[in-house]
Amino acid sequence: MRYIALAIGLLFAMTTSAQLPTATRPVFDADNNNPFASSWVSDGNLTPIPGRRLTLRLYKDGEQIASTLCGTDGSFHFNVAPNEARYELRVEINADTEFRAPVSFKSGFPTLVRIDGSQNLYKTGAGSSNVAGSTVSVVNLMAPPKAVHEFETGCERAEKGKYEDALGRLKKALQIYGAYPAVYNEMGIIQRRLKQLAQAEEMFRKAIELDPKWLEPYLNLAKLQMANSEFSDMFKTTSKALALDANHPSLHFFQAVGFFNSNQLDASEKEALLAEQNGRGVSIPEVQMLLGTVYEARGQKAEAVNRYRLFLKQAPESSSAAKVSAHAAELERELGKTANAGVP
Repeated sequence: MRYIALAIGLLFAMTTSAQLPTATRPVFDADNNNPFASSWVSDGNLTPIPGRRLTLRLYKDGEQIASTLCGTDGSFHFNVAPNEARYELRVEINADTEFRAPVSFKSGFPTLVRIDGSQNLYKTGAGSSNVAGSTVSVVNLMAPPKAVHEFETGCERAEKGKYEDALGRLKKALQIYGAYPAVYNEMGIIQRRLKQLAQAEEMFRKAIELDPKWLEPYLNLAKLQMANSEFSDMFKTTSKALALDANHPSLHFFQAVGFFNSNQLDASEKEALLAEQNGRGVSIPEVQMLLGTVYEARGQKAEAVNRYRLFLKQAPESSSAAKVSAHAAELERELGKTANAGVP
């Protein structure tokens, strides 16, 4: 968990103003006339400007004291006094993601609030956990509804194998919202499936450029580089991604493969064990296969057999299952012969 405080509204002014009671709070509208408009004294702007109007809530000492809707230009207003008090601003990004940050106001000077910092994103469901360096992209969440519709339709077409239709839909999404990382990432996935590897890499890099804090395109780019045996480039990608999430199991697995192919068995084992330890409830069967190969290369046949058996347990339907099973059985026979050789 990484908590990084945002420095927002560094200048303060003392002003007297009665606050609304903390009971039922109406949601005011920054775009329409409102009877409270003349008493609004605390203003701000969201950046980047959302693709849709968002609900904002202001908290003081853990209690909500005001709420409003941002305008179409990202502006917002609260009927609270600008003073030296620090508030907490919460912005409802979507149904299960919320932006949270400390904020203060100065009369006559709108406070700028950056909502593209993943360290300030929280899941609003059970646990209310921070999602920094995760699958959430604030830039994606800013996409307007029409762009989202085209993107989701494109994804549906891709799932059905209708790749050309899918790419057409995704391009329409970009015409509506050009800075849409998820679209470029999805286009990269489709082009990887079509064996258009150079184009796929370009799309993943574009997605990273648009939102360097979103982990997903790093994973896809590293996976592509690993498959192409471009380990030097892959390590550059995984290094940047690990700065976002130091415990992501897939990143450690990619590095384990890279080190193994560089004949660095100790480093490969270390990364594979990290991938296993940080599995987050999801097993990566290939980690067991890799560890088995590492141990066998060292002559540690018993340890290798244990890992191969774990692979078969985790991936019984794998196309490699029969070969792995046969190989593990052969190693067990060799171990049996070695043990029997010492029996008089």
